[in-house]
Amino acid sequence: MDSKGFIALVQDRLSVLPEVSEYTHEYVQRLLHELPYRTMIYRSIFEEVFKHIKLQRTELTVVDYGGGTGLLSCYAKWIGIGNVIYMDIFEQSCHDAQKIADKLGLRADSYVQGDINALNTHIDALVSTDVIEHIYDLTGFFQSCYQLNQNLVQVHVTGANPYNSIIRKRLMALQIRNENEFHAPPKGAKQMDDYRAYKNIRQIHIQEKFGAQLTEDEINELVFLTRGRNFDDIQTLVETYLQTKIYPQAIAHPTNTCDPNTGNWSERLITQEEMDAFCVKSAWESHYDSLGFNTRQPNCLKNFIWTLLNIIGSLMGQSSKRLLPLLKITIKTKTAKCKV
Repeated sequence: MDSKGFIALVQDRLSVLPEVSEYTHEYVQRLLHELPYRTMIYRSIFEEVFKHIKLQRTELTVVDYGGGTGLLSCYAKWIGIGNVIYMDIFEQSCHDAQKIADKLGLRADSYVQGDINALNTHIDALVSTDVIEHIYDLTGFFQSCYQLNQNLVQVHVTGANPYNSIIRKRLMALQIRNENEFHAPPKGAKQMDDYRAYKNIRQIHIQEKFGAQLTEDEINELVFLTRGRNFDDIQTLVETYLQTKIYPQAIAHPTNTCDPNTGNWSERLITQEEMDAFCVKSAWESHYDSLGFNTRQPNCLKNFIWTLLNIIGSLMGQSSKRLLPLLKITIKTKTAKCKV
């Protein structure tokens, strides 16, 4: 896979970006700043896909799920994937991704706005970066994928690494902030995102819907116990409480939380055992691998340290996920048979 050629093309043609939203503009600028590293991630994703699916590249149908800027879709076309489907739930991202792809001359074969339920065609692989940690209902997601292809291969890369103690502590602090405090929206933030404290959003919702039937103490307890739930699930849980007077069970993780409006998790931390529990109804299993640090930084000392850590990590086997920053999560059938 000619990664250098892809990097050169993107750097040349996106030196001036097309007219895109502020959100996409900011995101692309960050990607361009670390393009060799990002391209290494893309290459690693497709190396994993090719390991498990023994079809010619031109025969493959691959979904870039939660595609954002669309650069992963562009890379897929660059390496010769026959049918690339870009998907994102955010309409503006779908428009922006097409503009970027047109400028690169690497347009996906189709652009679909929506979640996995918007697809009704056979697919061979589903890939993503920085997406799986935000999916609200993973069990439902995997079951929908299963309906498309029981032998589907999924490869997801995420920075929400629960095994790396430094990353885990940083993300848990972020989750605590999002749960308890107003957090100012970043530059180019999506309009669909809500930056109020998530517990306050849940409290307002429960108060408005059920305030006449609950005491203040009951409302406060239900707000606490519905962390990590969207409005639909909160409605069901509170209605069940009103009928039974049995409080719902809180999620097991101490800090994982989501925006109750959308169900978008805040960098959800998921262990391999937990991921397998989400997979079980679809007869799939997960495998966690690690990806190393970005050694293309302007700081020479940092590059040296991170290069050394990458070398050490490469010698650690499965324990490397405790040292290295990224997880590459492969989800496939338990039989692990390659498709022929």
